[in-house]
Amino acid sequence: MQPAIRIIRLPFYVPYYAQIASPGLARAIFDEGLDARLDPRWQESGAETVEEYAYWSWRACGPACVKMCVGALGGERLSLIDWIKAGLSLGGYLIEKDDQGNPVEVGWLRRTLAELIRSAGFQAVAQPATNYDCLR
Repeated sequence: MQPAIRIIRLPFYVPYYAQIASPGLARAIFDEGLDARLDPRWQESGAETVEEYAYWSWRACGPACVKMCVGALGGERLSLIDWIKAGLSLGGYLIEKDDQGNPVEVGWLRRTLAELIRSAGFQAVAQPATNYDCLR
C-alpha cells in the first residue's frame, strides 16, 4: 500500500516542464511506446538532433525538476538539454558496469541535481530516496 500523497500549496507559481517537449504525448511515449523521435516539438528541448532528444527524453526527469525549481524561483531559464549538459559536466549521470562489463544506466545523482540548483544561486540539499523517486 502506497502512502497518501501530501499536497502542498506554494505562494508562487511553479512552471511545469516535462522531460519531453510535448507533454500531451507523455502517455503515448512512455506507456504506449511511441518513438520520441516523432515528437514534433523535440527542438524546443535544446537538443541538437532528434536522436539526442530521444535518448534524453527517457532520462531527464531530474534535470526537468531542476528546471522547474529554478524557474519557480526566478532563475535563468535554460533549455532542458542545457541542464542535462551542465549535470553531465559535473559527472552527475551514473552509468555502471554489470558483471559482464556491459553498461547499466543508474541515473542522476541527487547531489548533482542539488548542485545544479545551487549553481543557479539557490539553496538545495540532496535527500534520501523515497518510493516516488525515479532515481535509484
